Amino acid sequence: MASRQDRKIELAHEFFADEYVDYTVYSELAKGERHRELRILFERLARMERGHMIVWEKILMEAGAFPKKPMFVPLRVLGFRMVKRILGPSFMTKLLERHEIGGIIAYEQAVDSGVFGSSNVKSVNEIIVEEKTHERNLLREVESNKGSLAYINSIVLGLSDSLVEVLAAVTGIAAFATSPAIVIVGGIIVGVAGTFSMAGGVYLASKSQNIVTKAIEEGSSQKSAMTEPSKDAYYTGVFYFMGALIPIIPFLLGFSGYEGILLAVALDVVTLVFASTVIAIVSDTSIRHRTQEMVAVTLGTALITIVIGTIARVYFGVTI
Repeated sequence: MASRQDRKIELAHEFFADEYVDYTVYSELAKGERHRELRILFERLARMERGHMIVWEKILMEAGAFPKKPMFVPLRVLGFRMVKRILGPSFMTKLLERHEIGGIIAYEQAVDSGVFGSSNVKSVNEIIVEEKTHERNLLREVESNKGSLAYINSIVLGLSDSLVEVLAAVTGIAAFATSPAIVIVGGIIVGVAGTFSMAGGVYLASKSQNIVTKAIEEGSSQKSAMTEPSKDAYYTGVFYFMGALIPIIPFLLGFSGYEGILLAVALDVVTLVFASTVIAIVSDTSIRHRTQEMVAVTLGTALITIVIGTIARVYFGVTI
């Protein structure tokens, strides 16, 4: 069993590595940020994280250990840059805020365990206070960009709905179709119909929501961010159609029957993991729970349509 000193060194290495990564990420994000307020925020957070690095470096040196720089830091930076480019600065800020909350919890658990003793607990508590300041600053930035996050909801709504609906249609058709071309045509028809249906529905829902919100807020000092119905409809429709193409890809490559179905399901699950992760981050819910729920629903609907298609082919002789 590891001694308290060994555990202290192990945690200090982990925390030093986390702070090093955070410092590098914030520094690099600040360099490429065009929005003045967000750039200043990243620069301030980078300075704080560097201060935390120094604290953990000192704790490690006092314990007779030498701090080690973590591996793959450039990949982490690249990942955040890609998130920002694909999903926008509002989502990236939300992701960073979630990360800060996780760091605060880890620090508080370490303090409660008593592993750092009285000699270092004051320094760790000071880091916790500053990390909570980070979280509040990032939360403030998220609150000021709620409208942008709403468009991310539209993107994920369109993507996740199409992954469920079109996969169900494609797998059902593929269970009794004799040619990949039939599956492709059927999938595209469902995808196009769903695109216009979803876009139109979201446009009307967004417009109605704005009307209700405006009526409620009349005479109130508090204002909520409202989205543009046309943008909501655009993002939902475009990403619905993009999601609709994913389960069709195996059949475009020439696969058919149950082999094509398995590949379509696999591609759908991978994409759903991404979509459910985004939803969980935006909604502050469990990534694991959200992923399991969405994958279970998708696989369930696909299984039902496969069974229906198989029955139609085997028992009723239906083939196309």
